[in-house]
Amino acid sequence: MMTKIESKSMYAANRVGQDMAKMTEGERERNIIWAVKQGAKIRVTDREKNRQYQEKMRERLRERRMEQVQKEEKGREQLEGVVEGVYRYGGLWLTEVDMGNSLSSLSETRKKEAIKSQIKFRTQVLHCDAVKIALSKLSSLQLQDQFIQILRSPIPQDSQIIQDIFEQPEKLIQRKIRQKFEDQNTGFETLYTGTIVAIEENQHAQKEFKIVYDENPEAPCYQTIQEVVVDIAAGDIFV
Repeated sequence: MMTKIESKSMYAANRVGQDMAKMTEGERERNIIWAVKQGAKIRVTDREKNRQYQEKMRERLRERRMEQVQKEEKGREQLEGVVEGVYRYGGLWLTEVDMGNSLSSLSETRKKEAIKSQIKFRTQVLHCDAVKIALSKLSSLQLQDQFIQILRSPIPQDSQIIQDIFEQPEKLIQRKIRQKFEDQNTGFETLYTGTIVAIEENQHAQKEFKIVYDENPEAPCYQTIQEVVVDIAAGDIFV
């Protein structure tokens, strides 16, 4: 039985119906056998072309996925740097007095670093409104003025939880969360529901949230307050 592929082979070789009608039975049979063999070869070639195409598409998807992962990792590293800078210089400054107390014993260079960390945290993590300006060109006094302006800018409701973590991390105890976990091989993301049940100190005297997940309550997860702040800012934890 000839399929579309065999028919196309016959047509390409000018062995169409009119010619076949003029042939003897033996010639027609030989031509049909030839077409069937050609069809088998074409199917093998098509399968190989399809395999190569699929492989190229998979490779392209892997490359795009890798680019996305690298972009996300870079963004996360930047967030981690900003949050670390805030912790390094006395935590989140909530008032001008906090700023003054934290800056009083610092050198000019350290003062600039500390204020820039606070400004970046409020603009990049808390998403407070601020006029874009090149911070590297400002003196410490100019940076302080810039910070005071941003301090007066209201914190969006969606970001309020992050400030709460700095002020009173205990507010998160017994709060339900959803946390995103990603399979590095497939790129698929899964949201796990859990509860922050306690705050404990680890061996490095760092405060950690103890998180118990609904799917596996016997295996709690421990994350530092700093890690939770970064995860919330990166969109990996929803409170």
